[in-house]
Amino acid sequence: MGLINNNKMPLTFNSRDEHNQRINNALQRLMALTLVPGGWDDDAVNEQLKPFLLKIDELAALPTAAFVSFIARYKVDPDNLELLADALVNLSQKAGYEVLAGHAVGVYEHIQQSGDVFSLTVAGKLKALRS
Repeated sequence: MGLINNNKMPLTFNSRDEHNQRINNALQRLMALTLVPGGWDDDAVNEQLKPFLLKIDELAALPTAAFVSFIARYKVDPDNLELLADALVNLSQKAGYEVLAGHAVGVYEHIQQSGDVFSLTVAGKLKALRS
């Protein structure tokens, strides 16, 4: 069972909360993995991306707009989207995955455009990536 709600039925409040908690748990593990200098390999990252039905090489091959559209369909809350973008920034530090920084920019922009509240933290992260 993946983290993504592939059925067409809307999520109820409780199931939406559980859905976002499962996503948060997976993203926390991914962040922890990427924070260890030289401590991750593609297989370890792929294990954490399994719930999202992605592998790191597939993620890197996706155009940014397609990735953002893919993620937006699953109603991930803004905090988890920010955590995902943060993980993408960390993953982009490895040779061959620099494109993931662009994906992070796309996710941060999506957060700012679709959110009810403007986030100074996200704006700062966008500014840092664009410099």
